[in-house]
This record gives sequence, C-alpha cells and structure tokens, in this order.
Amino acid sequence: MNSRCLRVFAVVGLLAGQGFAPALASASESPGPTNLIVAYRIEGRPDKVDAATLQDNPKVEAYPILVITFITSASQIERLNTLVAAEHKRAHNPSVCFYPGLALGFVDRAGVTNVFVCLECRNLSGSKPDQLVGMSDEAFEEFSSLYTKLFASGKRGDAR
Repeated sequence: MNSRCLRVFAVVGLLAGQGFAPALASASESPGPTNLIVAYRIEGRPDKVDAATLQDNPKVEAYPILVITFITSASQIERLNTLVAAEHKRAHNPSVCFYPGLALGFVDRAGVTNVFVCLECRNLSGSKPDQLVGMSDEAFEEFSSLYTKLFASGKRGDAR
C-alpha cells in the first residue's frame, strides 16, 4: 500500500474518531447531508479485479482502489448529492454491463454511503442493494467531467 493510501485511511480514521464516519452505511441509503466526498478511481472490470498486481491494493467494497482523492467544496458536494438523488428517482433503463471505474464515498455523521459509477455503460449503483440505474445524459456528462478533472492521467474508457 502506498503512502498516499495510508494517509487517506488515517484521515478517514480521524473523521470516524470524531463521529463523522463511524460506519459504512448500507447501499440502500441515499447520501445525506455530506461533509466530504472521498473519490476513488477503481478497477471494476471482472477480468482485472482479481489481478495479482492489484491484490495488495486497498478496496472499496470488492473493487481495488487505484487512486484516492477528496472533494471538499461545499458547492460541488451539494451538486453531486443532488445529481445522485435525482438519478436514483429517474426511471432510466440500465445497460447489462457494470464495470465501475469511479466510486464516490459520501461521508456524513451517520457513516459513508458509496455510489459506484460506470462511464462505459452509463450506469450507477442504485439506492437499493444490487440495483443499477441508467444515467441521464446530464449525469453522464457531469460524472465524465468529474472523472477527468480528478484523475487527469486516466482516460474515461481505460482508466480503471
């Protein structure tokens, strides 16, 4: 595990010690009033998830973490909260695949709610366990832009 990952886990641990993220919230909960978003570039392709080179990587749920960063801007946190909540309410048909390359951990006083995003198939994890939600064009553009901004060294199609 690299030193940046260790620092990130130390910060998340400090937040947990101060009551900000005491537990992992269930996937069925919508993000609440969020203080921080932990953004993860992850490997979600089934043929890569169990690769020997990723065995020592920390994981968010079952997905190996490649890069971690934080979103602290109140306006960006609010925009992403609103976007995820709106997408969960819409009735877009998801595609069959789901190989997420982006995970967002919404941190609030109750815990952490993870939302997984696949930019290849335009799906995101739903508000219920094992539910996928097809993204609107607006959400796809927003998540694509966020991914590029946060992880500029990776390209949308292969940067997991």
